[in-house]
Amino acid sequence: MLAKRLFQKVLQKVHQSGLPQGSLRPAHLNPRVTVHYGIPSTSSLLSFDSLQRILAVATLDGRIKIIGGAGIECLLVSPILLPYKFLEFLNNQGHLVSITNQNDIQIWDLDGRALACYIQWETNITAFAVIQGTSYMYIGDDLGNVAVVKYDQEKAELSEMPYHIPMHIIQEASNHLDSFPSSVVEVLPQPSASDSRVLIAYANGLIILWDIYEAHIVAVRGGSNLQLKNSKAASSPSGMGDETSRLDTNDDNEEKEICCACWASADGTKEESL
Repeated sequence: MLAKRLFQKVLQKVHQSGLPQGSLRPAHLNPRVTVHYGIPSTSSLLSFDSLQRILAVATLDGRIKIIGGAGIECLLVSPILLPYKFLEFLNNQGHLVSITNQNDIQIWDLDGRALACYIQWETNITAFAVIQGTSYMYIGDDLGNVAVVKYDQEKAELSEMPYHIPMHIIQEASNHLDSFPSSVVEVLPQPSASDSRVLIAYANGLIILWDIYEAHIVAVRGGSNLQLKNSKAASSPSGMGDETSRLDTNDDNEEKEICCACWASADGTKEESL
């Protein structure tokens, strides 16, 4: 019944427009989403911008529903109809970052309700975090690498920065080179020093707290060596190495694999891993 009514409406529009008989084209019957209400049934990820109070809901088929105050609702549809594995706002900047299962990094312009840019990452992305208050992001992969990318809003471009964390220092911290490369499970900027320190958790059980400016390990936990001392970073701009401390006082020497991690305190003095 509904289809019949829609067809009759289209015919009525055709007659009113004065189109001659047989001139109806596929373009005249092009249904598309102009308004969307509710939550998609295949929702899989959530992200929340606490400053703008906007919620993003990603689906398994490449859609992202945006919900905000004052009746704000819109549906973003990716040209790549794949599930997402990461979703995070560039807080209070009007942009949303999404990463698909095929490692496409997408930047969405929320004001324009459109895809601003996207790039295909060469390796399998296993960890992702935005440095809040900036346009910089950490990307960890299944080879143990951690890269830094930046989104340029004026040029609408996403580019990889030359900064990297030397892998040989991470291997020394693990004290068992046969377990590397190990995939990065989490990259967590330290809440009290998000622009200068980042916690990196590896699947083989190693967790390090890395100082970005000094380019050295501040603290280490896991691996076969729970406490690493006098760690020197050859690539450190200051050329100075600091004594490395433990992240906690747990004396359990059993090697463990990690599947996820998070900060357990608001100031970033405690972390929890599973």
